[in-house]
Amino acid sequence: MRRALGRRLLGLMAISAVLAVAVSACGSSSTKTSAATSVASAGTPGSTTTAKTGVKPVVHVFGLGVETSPALGALFPAFTEATTEPNVAAKAIDASASSKVKVDYTFCDTKAEASGTVACAKQAASPTACDGNPCDVAIQVGDPNDDLSAPLLSKEGIPTVNVDVGTTQAASSPGEFCINSGGATTYSGLGYVMKKEGATKVGVMSVDRPDAQQDQDNIVNAAKAQGLEVTGQQIIPQSTVSPNATIESVMTGGANGLIDAVVGPVGAAFQYAKQTYPGVHLAIPLIEVAKSFFAGVPSSVLNGVGVSAVSEPSSASTIPGIKMWKAEGGLKATTPAWRHFDFSVLEWLAMHFIANVADTNTSKISPASMMAAFKAAHNINMYGIVPPFNASQMGKDGALPCSPYNVIVADTLHNDGVQYADNPGVFVNAKTGATEYVDPGFKK
Repeated sequence: MRRALGRRLLGLMAISAVLAVAVSACGSSSTKTSAATSVASAGTPGSTTTAKTGVKPVVHVFGLGVETSPALGALFPAFTEATTEPNVAAKAIDASASSKVKVDYTFCDTKAEASGTVACAKQAASPTACDGNPCDVAIQVGDPNDDLSAPLLSKEGIPTVNVDVGTTQAASSPGEFCINSGGATTYSGLGYVMKKEGATKVGVMSVDRPDAQQDQDNIVNAAKAQGLEVTGQQIIPQSTVSPNATIESVMTGGANGLIDAVVGPVGAAFQYAKQTYPGVHLAIPLIEVAKSFFAGVPSSVLNGVGVSAVSEPSSASTIPGIKMWKAEGGLKATTPAWRHFDFSVLEWLAMHFIANVADTNTSKISPASMMAAFKAAHNINMYGIVPPFNASQMGKDGALPCSPYNVIVADTLHNDGVQYADNPGVFVNAKTGATEYVDPGFKK
């Protein structure tokens, strides 16, 4: 089982010891957040919404993922973006004259617990789960237990858009469609990021978890492919409080670069590395962190840290999709704790992706018709946040089975704690660093 708990739970990846805490099940909760008027009455799973003359059919979307985490408490501020961002997109889609469909959205909070994930997935299969209607599509919102929900949704024939695939089981599940390249690709991209920064010899450290060795191998192999010498590598227990001894262990033989993937707290690791090894190059694999994640870390420590990311950051204001996200109210819908966190953008994008796919087949809307539309998806506009989606490329050239992408965006943290794209609009191959796609709508 390939878990992502130690790597990324909505930006709290580095707090590994906390994520490893065993918690008792406390159930899930769901919130109806409709942005469209339904034109279908309740039916059975697999029933069809057929467009009436002059009436746009409705795509009923069910979101499941982490909005709150009782186990993490104050360490995990309520991620209300799990509901607000899809609704921002839904409102814009419904108001758009060019859109051929409307969408509505129902959300179920898994609370980062296995029992919550299963309960939410079962709820999605209910014939009345989406505002009294069967659900046509599901969105996985960064849930660490997506290996539990994916087979249940697949069995029900409900296509699932995964914002951040967390397990190999989910990535390989029939009917799973990932809108980025996933965590494994960000690990492979670290070698490119390190070389770009100017490192020649690097130490690598990561935290123990079921997929730790696989991630470590991805990092080391990609670093060597970039011509970097790996001076030391170590996987440490999740219970480790201080990473200092590990840093010293891997930074041998004149190493001038450190890849932290991810031993937390990251800020403390950065600070110790910069104090102990002046001029050291630092890199981390992230989608994008909340600014509050680095609270209390001196700006001098943050400035210049390289990031291997799966999509354009929310700070990339020249990217068409980021402009669109802001114009529709996406930035305003984010809470201060998650102001610069990429899931906000990706959840918004997921709804537009669903609508764009539905636009290719609007004669009827059902789980089966949407599944067919996703499988046939070609050159679906992702607005430069990631390259266009082509289902025929899923699983090819090193991409996950659920994704057509094997690319990263090279970012750099600035002293304000926000990451910025080094080359906005440019996506590079995670392993080779070769340019794979340049967004034609990007303007400097």
